[in-house]
Amino acid sequence: MALGLVVGCSRSRDDAQVASDVQGKINADSNIQNKQITVNANRGVVTLTGSVNNDLERSSAANDASQVDGVKTVVNNLELANAGFPAAAPAEQPSSAINEPAPRPRASRPTRRAAPSRSYSENAAASNTGIGSSAPSSSYSAPAEPVRPASVTIAEGTPVSVVLIDGLSSESSHDGDTFRATLSAPLVDE
Repeated sequence: MALGLVVGCSRSRDDAQVASDVQGKINADSNIQNKQITVNANRGVVTLTGSVNNDLERSSAANDASQVDGVKTVVNNLELANAGFPAAAPAEQPSSAINEPAPRPRASRPTRRAAPSRSYSENAAASNTGIGSSAPSSSYSAPAEPVRPASVTIAEGTPVSVVLIDGLSSESSHDGDTFRATLSAPLVDE
């Protein structure tokens, strides 16, 4: 019986293996052009930080991470790479497109936003010396203030597309269970 416990424990994957597999899966994904993504794993909880070009890349990265063995939960703290630029020069584009990222509430993790934001700042500063940076270094060296979660009321009957982060299973899921998801496209205030 003790042998069964030892064998059972040896099959569990450590955090480094999980993080490495998630990073490899994200790097192999052709939907993700911007590979400035940092993966941290802690007891099956994988946190994605960094920047991506669009919401498709953001949801693809979360989907890739959720498919790796050993991943129980994915915390998607990826930011849109161009989200900071309009805030640096608001006089150039006074359109409502500047406010698009604000309606994407991430209120479920307000306490986890502080630590990944620092990691994102370090990654952004490190990547500023990086390859393919077309932005002037002075405008990208200081990332914009993190987007604050906003309360949004959506009219009844309005379709909203989401991408599930947590896996669903009829064997383990029950009525009333809560599942985490991310919006597949930003909410736009019209």
